[in-house]
Amino acid sequence: MRLDELIIDEIKSNGEFALEALGTEATLDGVGKLNQPLKDRVIQAIQSKGSKSQDDADRELGWLVRELVYSYIEGGVEDLIDE
Repeated sequence: MRLDELIIDEIKSNGEFALEALGTEATLDGVGKLNQPLKDRVIQAIQSKGSKSQDDADRELGWLVRELVYSYIEGGVEDLIDE
């Protein structure tokens, strides 16, 4: 089995290494469960490595991570915002 396939299998199964690598409170949908869109985008980015679609996959992944982190922080600081 190729390395990319092993990594993708680890991510799909919410394995220990995937949770350590990707799992933060901002990217988890529950205890031991990675956010599904994040999993999908990471897998897509790995599968497109070296192809013409790699830039698009990387861009989508970056966008999603930014949105997850933004939403998480927003939830923690929204009571500090003057309305």
